[in-house]
Amino acid sequence: MSSDQRLDKKIDQQKLLQELDRLSGSELNSFMLKLFAQRADRQNAGDLLKQFRKNRFVLEVQVDTLALKRLEIDCLQLAQEQGFTPLTLSPVAPLGSCSVVGEVNQNNALSALRNTEVVSDATNFMALKVADEHKHANRSALARYATTHRHLRTQAFDNPAFSAHFDLLAMVSGGFDQGSFSFEIQELFQHMHLHHDLLKQHLPDASLYTRLMLKENDHPFNDFLHQALEKEEFTCPVELTHQKDAGDYYRLVQFKTFIDLDDSPLNLSDGGVVDWTQKLLSNNKHRLFISASGIELIHKLLLAGN
Repeated sequence: MSSDQRLDKKIDQQKLLQELDRLSGSELNSFMLKLFAQRADRQNAGDLLKQFRKNRFVLEVQVDTLALKRLEIDCLQLAQEQGFTPLTLSPVAPLGSCSVVGEVNQNNALSALRNTEVVSDATNFMALKVADEHKHANRSALARYATTHRHLRTQAFDNPAFSAHFDLLAMVSGGFDQGSFSFEIQELFQHMHLHHDLLKQHLPDASLYTRLMLKENDHPFNDFLHQALEKEEFTCPVELTHQKDAGDYYRLVQFKTFIDLDDSPLNLSDGGVVDWTQKLLSNNKHRLFISASGIELIHKLLLAGN
């Protein structure tokens, strides 16, 4: 029996949803606060301890905590040296931060009270900062931000090595169209170089390579990128491909950097062009490039190597 079927045996879901949907945001928040307070009142110390053991969202992860913190500092220092301003984000973002502009299912984030959700993607959160600055501070300059942040996502994984929360280095670059796709190519290379430098610094003997995936065939961007690649040198091999069934998340181009582990590639970093700030600002001239590296994954590879 599905969860919906079990609910339907207890309550009229549609009627309840319609009633709750009539409430304003503040009214709904007040109602939910009372409901959760009532449920918390029924909990005892034994119940709490059981939850601590079995709730996958609260379980700690097996890492060398001090080594991981040092890796975070290394990441932020490297980002700062290459023109990115380090940020410390709130644990929660506005409700819908990923689903509204990134078209990600809201169920993948842990929705919370007071019109918030637990951060599941720091790049979406930083996109809001970039858009807000360019709207209210009238900033026309390039905005580059980086953060290391613990992300939480609700998808269940079969692999016991995957936890519900994990540490990422996340970066965004925002600015306005400069013509000839110069912003997109400049920031693509900037992000790729930074991730390459990070991986080479901490995994110097690893077999690393980057796959650069074009999203559209016969697009003018492709010619500009080919020309730029002829002049650019990278510390990791770069292969250029066309991506089938590209989807709507990234636009124009996406990169992924892999490590070969016993001939099995493992994705360590990822990035590309997105249209989120265009939606937030209602301005098709705005550009945003995002990327992230799995620094907790890098940390675990270092532990395994030692």
